Amino acid sequence: MAAGLWVCVFVLGLCAATRETVTLNVAHGLAGLGGGLAFFAGSVQSTQIAQRHSAAGALGLFYAGPGLGIVFSGLAVPVALKVFGRGSWSIARTVQAGLALVLAIVLMCRRASLRAGPTPVQAGTKQGRICSRMIWLLGGYLIYGAGYVAYMLFMIAWVQDRGREAGIQAAFWAVIGAAAMASPWI
Repeated sequence: MAAGLWVCVFVLGLCAATRETVTLNVAHGLAGLGGGLAFFAGSVQSTQIAQRHSAAGALGLFYAGPGLGIVFSGLAVPVALKVFGRGSWSIARTVQAGLALVLAIVLMCRRASLRAGPTPVQAGTKQGRICSRMIWLLGGYLIYGAGYVAYMLFMIAWVQDRGREAGIQAAFWAVIGAAAMASPWI
């Protein structure tokens, strides 16, 4: 989980540092891979924590987390673009990278206080066979993440092309993020 999380933070910083299309495309692919790893491994860890502490709410909190990230990004990016101009994506991405860094540090500190003792999975065991089959699930998350990122890029472009101001753009993302936060509880 930590590796995937730090890949995502690094990639956001990389996106802030470049405007080169190939680099941005590679970065988005790495973000999908890192996000898939973090989400998959975090799901496993959250389940273990919830089982150990009889706290099913931990799962809801974990699955609501990406929605909170959407809300934060959705509020920060349109405001940054309005303040610094439409062509200031590097500044908007720097804001996103800063938010991601702060949230990653908070998550890692909180995770360290809740973590179960590590139980290494040995190849050839029942757990090892289950983990090897889970690679397909991880691949599915990767594909989902890539599709989601591409789809949402087109959605915000559509909102912007309609002449919608930063407030409407922020509201658009806030509604999507709030729905994502509510969905685990519903």
